[in-house]
Amino acid sequence: MVNEEKIRLMTKLAIYEDNDGKKEIPLASYFQSDYISYNVIKTAIFVTIAYAIMLVLWAVCNMDYVLANLNPDQLIVMIEKIVIIYVAVMLVYLICSYIIYRIRYKQARKDLKDYYRLLKELNAFYSKEEQKTGRQERSGGQLYDDHITGI
Repeated sequence: MVNEEKIRLMTKLAIYEDNDGKKEIPLASYFQSDYISYNVIKTAIFVTIAYAIMLVLWAVCNMDYVLANLNPDQLIVMIEKIVIIYVAVMLVYLICSYIIYRIRYKQARKDLKDYYRLLKELNAFYSKEEQKTGRQERSGGQLYDDHITGI
């Protein structure tokens, strides 16, 4: 006989594994600080690359301004502005990414707790079935009764 509650649990687990579980289950192997640090560093690298590309595009589009300001005094001022803007952009992105990845981690851990709770419930169903029948299944799909054979 099919147990409806067991089917509901298995369906919930399968839906989670197909949707959010693909991203959240591997997250269980990270500590919070490792997960956040990894993603903040990744964000810093991508922001640096994006800023460099935008800076090159700006320089190409405003080539006459850049060439007009090639004397050392104005060049130093221009580089200072570029660095100040870079630091400001980097700080904004790093703070935002820290907040976002911290929220994502906490939400994923909460979802994983629910997932593991459902797995324990499903395991309890299987344990009850094994106790009722007194038989257990081997990995090959064969049934055996350890009360009789001792295997």
